[in-house]
Amino acid sequence: MNSPLSPPPSPSPAGDSLLRVLIVEDTPADAELMALRLKQEGFRLIWQRVETELEYLRELEQPYDLILSDWSLPQFSGLKALQIMRERGMDRPFILVSGSIGEEAAVAAMRLGAYDYLLKDRLDRLGQAVKNALEQKRTREEYQKASKALEASEAELRALFASMRDVVLVIDREGVYLKIAPTNPELLYRPADELLGKRLDELFPPEQAGAFLQTIRRVLETRRTEIIEYELEIGGRSIWFETSVSPMTPESVIWVARDISERKRHLRRQEALAMLGRELAALRDPALIARTALRALEPMIGCAYFAVALINHEPRALQILYAALEGVELDVRLYPLLELDQNRPGSICAQVIEARKPLIFTDPLSIQNGLVGLLNSQGEEMRSACCLPMMAEDRVIGLVELQSPKEEEYQPEDLEWLSVVVNQVGLSIQNAILFAREQQRVSELMALQKIDSAVVAHLSPQQTLEILLDQVVGTLRVDAAAILRYNPVSQTLEYAHGRGFRTPVIETTCLPLQSEQVMQTVLRRRILHGRELRGGTDFFRQGVWAGEGFNNYLAVPLVSGARLIGVCELYHRASFHADADWLRMLETLAGQAALVVEHLQIFQDLQRLNAELLKAYDDTIAGWSQAMDLRDKETENHTRRVTELTVRLARELGMSEEQIQHVRRGALLHDIGKLGVPDAILSKVDALTAEEWEVMRRHPQMAYEMLYPIEYLRPALDIPYCHHEKWDGSGYPRGLKGEEIPLAARMFTLADVYDALTSDRPYRRAWSRARALNYLREQAGKHFDPRLVEVFFSLLQTGELE
Repeated sequence: MNSPLSPPPSPSPAGDSLLRVLIVEDTPADAELMALRLKQEGFRLIWQRVETELEYLRELEQPYDLILSDWSLPQFSGLKALQIMRERGMDRPFILVSGSIGEEAAVAAMRLGAYDYLLKDRLDRLGQAVKNALEQKRTREEYQKASKALEASEAELRALFASMRDVVLVIDREGVYLKIAPTNPELLYRPADELLGKRLDELFPPEQAGAFLQTIRRVLETRRTEIIEYELEIGGRSIWFETSVSPMTPESVIWVARDISERKRHLRRQEALAMLGRELAALRDPALIARTALRALEPMIGCAYFAVALINHEPRALQILYAALEGVELDVRLYPLLELDQNRPGSICAQVIEARKPLIFTDPLSIQNGLVGLLNSQGEEMRSACCLPMMAEDRVIGLVELQSPKEEEYQPEDLEWLSVVVNQVGLSIQNAILFAREQQRVSELMALQKIDSAVVAHLSPQQTLEILLDQVVGTLRVDAAAILRYNPVSQTLEYAHGRGFRTPVIETTCLPLQSEQVMQTVLRRRILHGRELRGGTDFFRQGVWAGEGFNNYLAVPLVSGARLIGVCELYHRASFHADADWLRMLETLAGQAALVVEHLQIFQDLQRLNAELLKAYDDTIAGWSQAMDLRDKETENHTRRVTELTVRLARELGMSEEQIQHVRRGALLHDIGKLGVPDAILSKVDALTAEEWEVMRRHPQMAYEMLYPIEYLRPALDIPYCHHEKWDGSGYPRGLKGEEIPLAARMFTLADVYDALTSDRPYRRAWSRARALNYLREQAGKHFDPRLVEVFFSLLQTGELE
């Protein structure tokens, strides 16, 4: 039905892998029934039916897991199939499935190696029979493997015994030493002549002797060998023994003890390394990783001096990451980069990196003179050293160095497990660096987002620069930073904002860009280190440098296109090295800073231009107002006074400054509609006729038509358009009533009437203040908003309207 396939994994009775079945059956329907039954039992099948000996021989070469065979076939038989399989040395589960089979035939088949037999009318037993056969096959294979392993082990033990260096003793039931074989006398607890005839309790502490004696008596009673482990102090050193205690005579045992100290040390080392691996996997700080590795190594090997260094590729040098002497951590910031030049002292490090193999050093003089390894030894004289390459992802990322005051502390056999530790450290540091790099990139993106948010929020320039420098200092991990703006008029760099400075000296910065030192520093974008600057007194930032404790300086130009916007200065008080990631981040932040500073400059320029434009508008409005006063001589200075009164009322009522600005403009332009009134009417001394009043009353509508097309003045229209409306609705031009009248117009109407009553006019003398106030009170609720009248009176009483 299916062609045999290449060998799959061993099948399982639950059907989670393919079961390949060869069915020896002349009736296809019976074969189909067997296959169907196995599938119903959960087996996944690949099966093939044969019915002749030739077909069987051909298929037998394929890797079937199970053979199901009929007992009797026209040209073949199940017994013959079983015999052929056995003759070929094959051990495959073979189950007979027949319509009828006698008891003698079944017994013969089972003796020949059949696993089971069943009748075709009992196929419900087929699934369990197959499971049993497969399990029996698996058990037999395991037994064969175990037997072979046991035979190999026994052969090995015999060979070992022939050349063994174990301690061999004969001890009786009472714990008396009867015989001692001269195999390895240095492992005896005492010399042989001092042990013979002595009892265990005369030689060992009571607890130890009691445990030994119990083991001996138990072995004699059970007649079974026991294996025990124990530790003894012999010759000033601790030795672990694995001892086989076997019955020899009814009253004595043979005691074979083997030194397993090295195995114990190896086991403890493996456990320690496994624990170290788990600890390192959870760490993200490279220095803490190195410290944890040192703590794990100290019990296993001498490491009075321990250092870890990483390779820096630009320039190619080693940077000390961690160092400790006698358990005391050293300040690695004090040590410079160690250049990897094979032609210079310290080239041992370069050799180790190039060879990718550890080296052991036993010359104390070279070690003490600093010709070996990362740093000169300190304190106690070191007599041996070991330098190992630290690998991660099949490349050397650094070195680990150990030194010890003990001669020949480091042996070639130590290098393998030490390399495992060092590579664990290297991989953990690499992961920590990658994790930190990703975290740094996230921080960088967050910093850029915060800077963008500050710009979009239209904060004040100082607030925006504060946020910008917060992100620069935090993201680049520097101690202080300053933004200097370029002034193209004076050709100078001027202080804009700073962060992290202890003194205010930086705030007086004004650097001429023509200075060659300033120009070169800015254009080169190079970090200037303290060791370069302390010796020279002509450093152009010496004034800032003094009193701040800075050790490194970097100036990076802020450029937009080809235009210089300013300079970002970075200061660091500790020793500092900028790697490629740091410089990339600096470039990104510098670009963003340039955009921010340029944006602020543009924004400030726009604010200044806008302020100038607004002032020009307001001056124009004031000019218009003055022109109207000059045209209407009886109202000279009236507009100015009414405007001030209206503005004071607006402030009392809590209007915003923006609203008050519109109120001021509306008050100044309140009679601009009179420009459309003929001079004859406007200057007439006698009473106006009805027709003339009709023209005069059109001036609010004229004001609306004049000002509405000017979008800038549209919010100021309420007063010019509505200042002749009255609270009771009797005003003009629209007859608005109550709060239908805009608040600005209601305030202005009150101030306008009050000023008109208290001012001289050609046709009458000014009213007294008391008379004018009585009129305002009488007209409250008619001409004026009663609430505003009360506010007006309150301001007069406090003197705020004087």
